[in-house]
Amino acid sequence: MSCVHSDPLETALSNYFDCRGNAYLALPAVLDHVKDCPDMRKCAHRLQSDFETCSLMTQREASDLARLLRALEKDIAAGTRQQYVDDEYSLDIGGYETVLSDVARHLTGVMRPLRELQKASRRVEQAIAVDRELLRLRG
Repeated sequence: MSCVHSDPLETALSNYFDCRGNAYLALPAVLDHVKDCPDMRKCAHRLQSDFETCSLMTQREASDLARLLRALEKDIAAGTRQQYVDDEYSLDIGGYETVLSDVARHLTGVMRPLRELQKASRRVEQAIAVDRELLRLRG
């Protein structure tokens, strides 16, 4: 039986930096989308500059990322609608499906690495908190 121990903090950090790189690659598409909104463009430019470094997310980065994600979610929602679709086998029933505009579909893909980075950052914070608590308990 193998006794290989995986360090949760190391795993979380490794995943975080992978996600940070992917988010950096998604930012040019975000910048293109927000080109007419100076405030969001400023957030995206700052994040692009910040993500060039290998460091943990600062409070400002987390705030900029959250603001950018909210703006993208709003734009995705604006391009989303529910559409009734008949059931081809029955005249009496059908259902609704969610339909995304091309822009909303594109933004959904662009937003995914940014959301993954946000989640990965939270996992790092949790792993750090666990390590601190373990150190405190073990004295």
